[in-house]
Amino acid sequence: MTVARVLLAFVIGMVLWATVPVLFGWRSDVVLTGSMSPRIEPGDVVVTQPVPPSSLTPGQVVSFDDQNVVGRTVLHRIRVVNPDGSLVTRGDANPTDDSQAVTPDEVNGLGRLRVRFVGLPVVWAREGDLLPLGLAIFILGAALVLVLGDRENERDARAADDSGAPRDDSTGNDLTDPDPDPDPSKGEGCVDISDATIALRTAGIMVAHRGLPSSALDRGWFALRRFQFPRPFNLAPATALFAIGLGLAIMLGGAHAAFAATAKNSANSWAISPYAQFGAGTYVTAVNNSNPLFFYRLNQATGPNATDSSGNGNTGTYVGAWNYSVSPQPLPRNAGLAVSSAGSTSCISSPNRLNNPRRYSFEIWFRTTSTTGGKLAGFEILQTGTSSQYDRHLYMTNTGRLVFGVWLGTPTTITSPLSYNDGQWHQAAVTMGTTGGMQLFVDGFAVASNANTASENYRGYWRFGCGQLGGWPNYPTDPAATTFNGAIANVSVYTAELTPTDIRNHYFAS
Repeated sequence: MTVARVLLAFVIGMVLWATVPVLFGWRSDVVLTGSMSPRIEPGDVVVTQPVPPSSLTPGQVVSFDDQNVVGRTVLHRIRVVNPDGSLVTRGDANPTDDSQAVTPDEVNGLGRLRVRFVGLPVVWAREGDLLPLGLAIFILGAALVLVLGDRENERDARAADDSGAPRDDSTGNDLTDPDPDPDPSKGEGCVDISDATIALRTAGIMVAHRGLPSSALDRGWFALRRFQFPRPFNLAPATALFAIGLGLAIMLGGAHAAFAATAKNSANSWAISPYAQFGAGTYVTAVNNSNPLFFYRLNQATGPNATDSSGNGNTGTYVGAWNYSVSPQPLPRNAGLAVSSAGSTSCISSPNRLNNPRRYSFEIWFRTTSTTGGKLAGFEILQTGTSSQYDRHLYMTNTGRLVFGVWLGTPTTITSPLSYNDGQWHQAAVTMGTTGGMQLFVDGFAVASNANTASENYRGYWRFGCGQLGGWPNYPTDPAATTFNGAIANVSVYTAELTPTDIRNHYFAS
């Protein structure tokens, strides 16, 4: 019996949590496909809040109208905010960006709350999957019958004990009472609905925790505590009708419910990220769990040392003039600012000369509006000054596109299809190895790759925010001294090939 009561209270509380925000002008979306896996799964309900277009930034999950199918809603993540305010979006599990940019007036809201699995009956009903749908209805119905039957038995037993008179098992009336009609004003013959009030109160607490006003729920709770249904009122059919009505409202959109987008992925093989936006974890923890060779947060107030946050003691060096404590904060969920170059000789160098890295990865966060490009990271034969050998580098073209390249007698490069000189913070990561070849990631997603697994053979140093690029395709305006004209932060280098899941975990932890 206790299990039945807990189950009902939990289900009612979850349903209210998913639907009550609609009363305040928010929106509840039932996710029908796996295009946002593993962060958001089919059957989840995502509650979205209307927000002004100026508050939308990359990395946020938004609900917007599908441009190709009237009446369908898409729930995807923002990858890029274009200069004209339009949004480039993609489902987390999809291999490519959505084919059309989203205009600000097509955005319905920003994802604020995910309620797990409460919309599964909707998914089962729309897909015709009757076995789990029928099983869920049977279990909830059985729990409801058990709880109501137990309440009735307890009340009849108490009434008989109090009066000492025999009771009619079919009606519950006192057989010795000449006037068996109950008086509801005295609490006679009434149905106790304390389970429902507990569920509503629980929902009120949860909504208040989310920053929503709970006064209306509080008033409803106290009203329910005072109100008593006459015994002829059967709570079971009323509850069933409420559940059916709620399900129809969600499926048909009567309460501003909607459906997630068409999935472009063929299968879901992802694990849930422990650093996801709705979860826990920090960027420092996520990076260090991937065993970096060194990790420079670049958030010190002064130089010349770049502190290694990996614990390996590979302290870097600021060369030339730098601007420290540059805002805005690069990682919303992690404290710390950034640095930017303050001259043509600005550079950050690793301390030790390394012997021909073959399998490697590196990450860097950057922000710029520059139209003259610049070098973000690379491997050079000299720790400072002008190098005669330089490859394994990542640079930005004048148009804001990112290029990852190695030198094999001629340049071998991969280039991002989009530009990132939009004034927003972005995560860039590259990997090289025998498994995936050359890969370029931006904001947690792979944007370019090829099968090459070789780099130029020499010993050298990792350098950031500077370096040579003469002779490389689409090199920036000043190839001789290409300091990056923007802010950088959170540089990490690895002696292994990071997996796409590793890189996405890092991005979600930001």
